[in-house]
Amino acid sequence: MKKLLILIGIISLASFSGCKKESLSNQLVGTWEVRSKVGGYMIQPPYPPGNGNLLKFTDTNYQLFINGKLEKTGTYSIVKDNNSWDGAGDDRIVFDNNFNSYKEFVKMKGNSMTLYSMTHIAFDGLETNYKRQ
Repeated sequence: MKKLLILIGIISLASFSGCKKESLSNQLVGTWEVRSKVGGYMIQPPYPPGNGNLLKFTDTNYQLFINGKLEKTGTYSIVKDNNSWDGAGDDRIVFDNNFNSYKEFVKMKGNSMTLYSMTHIAFDGLETNYKRQ
């Protein structure tokens, strides 16, 4: 019986060690195209596929394309930071090591990514929604 319990314990440990969640930086790697922007008083129609408004991420660098033209390149990092509406620790994306810029947070769900400014959309924040290419 003792051997059986030890074997069950080893199997349980092995199964839990195989369930490692992919880091957010790894999930970001790739090309993302804008699908919509909402917030405040801004009303914009949806962006169609192939619109050329892209964010491309590597492990540590990004490229921003507007209408197909490279506008900006730099570095980014992901840190935990408090948002302004409920004080929760969310994933903040910091571009070019500029921690003094306005806060932008990132949420991932499958092949969709949302970047939102310091505050939630319900409080006049800005959300930009992307689809993985």
